[in-house]
Amino acid sequence: MLYQLGGYRPQLQWHQHTYDNRILAEEIAGPGSPLHNRHNAPIELILGIRISGTTHLLLTHDEVSGLCRRNRNLPWPRGRPFLSSDFESLSPIYFNTVEELTNLLDKLKPKKTKQDFDTSTLNKGFRDGNAGLLRGAFEHGRIFYKVLHQSIDLQKYGMRDSSWTRSIRVCSFVFNTQHILFDGRSTQDRLRYPRVLDIAFAEAKIPSLELDPSTATYIIKAENRTLNKSKGFFRLPFAHGTTDTLPEHEISNRFQDIFQSYQDRPMVLLVYEEELTKNALKNLGVPTEAFTADLKHLLEKMEEDQKPPISSSRDPRNYNIKKEEDHKPLISPSRDPRKYTIKK
Repeated sequence: MLYQLGGYRPQLQWHQHTYDNRILAEEIAGPGSPLHNRHNAPIELILGIRISGTTHLLLTHDEVSGLCRRNRNLPWPRGRPFLSSDFESLSPIYFNTVEELTNLLDKLKPKKTKQDFDTSTLNKGFRDGNAGLLRGAFEHGRIFYKVLHQSIDLQKYGMRDSSWTRSIRVCSFVFNTQHILFDGRSTQDRLRYPRVLDIAFAEAKIPSLELDPSTATYIIKAENRTLNKSKGFFRLPFAHGTTDTLPEHEISNRFQDIFQSYQDRPMVLLVYEEELTKNALKNLGVPTEAFTADLKHLLEKMEEDQKPPISSSRDPRNYNIKKEEDHKPLISPSRDPRKYTIKK
């Protein structure tokens, strides 16, 4: 269960009467906060990105409980909590000082308007659409790295498990194509059937993600081995692994074998220009139908039951259980941000 801190229509109505984000930040990141795992360490909150692209600061149920036990004046959230599946991505965000948290809370604070949507500095540009797909993809990369290094709480960020780290492969596939000055075909044909001159492939060590030199190979297409030599241009030696000069059909066989050997294990393939790369692989006879452009499917979320809202009781075990299809927080008219009065 996740509860929004600050921002537009938060479930956590803490210090709302003051409209002073510094007081709220002191509660969360001050010296006595239970969110400090060790002395002088930054606090870690959850950064949630919705599919629309909006940014949200979130706390878990246990974190809310700890803060409410410390300060009995903090009310329990009454709205239904978010689920991890309500967000395109969940990732850690760190605050070293109260000032850092205050600054972000200020940017998430809705402006005083009559608009019925988030008018905060950070989120006013994300009313509709799916800008969160790209923002979430970036955060998935951060999570992927942390899971590999076992430096993240899987349950806190809604992930099922990390068993895939025992078999994951991270590889790089790059290639050069004939320059547009020498390829007079249409843009569509150049994209669909790229004329590949040479290819490089390598695999990273897990979990360090450093290059494994034994896997690095540079393949020159035999038909292009003399390209530009008459003009005085020469290829520099490939310094990171082996070099092979092969005819086109052998290059196809090589990469069909490579990708066939990866079928029973998940692979992250680092490329430049996704569509062009997929077409180049297709032309080499490598199936690409199962490829996805994001790590989201690898970082599977846990199955979550519908959770009850927290009651007004101080005992977090005293739940008022209701089945609801909508997991969005209930907002009473008194909590409508359009009726806020901002005190300077």
